[in-house]
Amino acid sequence: MGEFVHELIGGLREAHEKLDEAREDHDAYGIEVWQARLDALERLAEQHGVPLPDRA
Repeated sequence: MGEFVHELIGGLREAHEKLDEAREDHDAYGIEVWQARLDALERLAEQHGVPLPDRA
Protein backbone atom coordinates (compact mmCIF):
# COMPACT_ATOMS: atom_id res chain seq x y z
CA MET A 1 0.00 0.00 0.00
CA GLY A 2 1.42 3.35 -1.00
CA GLU A 3 1.95 6.20 1.42
CA PHE A 4 -0.87 8.23 -0.17
CA VAL A 5 -3.38 5.41 0.34
CA HIS A 6 -2.11 4.73 3.86
CA GLU A 7 -2.47 8.39 4.87
CA LEU A 8 -5.88 8.68 3.21
CA ILE A 9 -7.26 5.64 5.01
CA GLY A 10 -5.81 6.88 8.30
CA GLY A 11 -7.49 10.24 7.75
CA LEU A 12 -10.81 8.55 7.01
CA ARG A 13 -10.61 6.50 10.19
CA GLU A 14 -9.72 9.56 12.25
CA ALA A 15 -12.56 11.59 10.74
CA HIS A 16 -15.04 8.79 11.52
CA GLU A 17 -13.78 8.57 15.13
CA LYS A 18 -13.89 12.33 15.67
CA LEU A 19 -17.33 12.57 14.08
CA ASP A 20 -18.62 9.85 16.39
CA GLU A 21 -17.15 11.70 19.39
CA ALA A 22 -18.72 14.98 18.31
CA ARG A 23 -22.09 13.28 17.95
CA GLU A 24 -21.79 11.71 21.41
CA ASP A 25 -20.92 15.14 22.86
CA HIS A 26 -23.77 16.85 20.94
CA ASP A 27 -21.12 19.20 19.52
CA ALA A 28 -22.88 20.79 16.53
CA TYR A 29 -19.76 22.62 15.35
CA GLY A 30 -17.59 19.51 15.67
CA ILE A 31 -20.15 17.47 13.76
CA GLU A 32 -20.14 20.00 10.93
CA VAL A 33 -16.34 20.19 10.78
CA TRP A 34 -15.70 16.44 10.91
CA GLN A 35 -18.52 15.62 8.49
CA ALA A 36 -17.05 18.09 5.99
CA ARG A 37 -13.60 16.54 6.46
CA LEU A 38 -15.01 13.06 6.00
CA ASP A 39 -16.90 14.10 2.86
CA ALA A 40 -13.74 15.64 1.39
CA LEU A 41 -11.64 12.55 2.12
CA GLU A 42 -14.29 10.24 0.68
CA ARG A 43 -14.38 12.33 -2.53
CA LEU A 44 -10.58 12.19 -2.72
CA ALA A 45 -10.64 8.42 -2.27
CA GLU A 46 -13.24 8.07 -5.01
CA GLN A 47 -11.25 10.28 -7.39
CA HIS A 48 -8.18 8.10 -6.92
CA GLY A 49 -9.93 4.74 -6.92
CA VAL A 50 -9.13 4.00 -3.27
CA PRO A 51 -11.69 1.65 -1.69
CA LEU A 52 -13.22 2.99 1.50
CA PRO A 53 -12.43 1.02 4.67
CA ASP A 54 -15.24 -0.93 6.34
CA ARG A 55 -16.75 0.65 9.44
CA ALA A 56 -17.88 -2.60 11.08
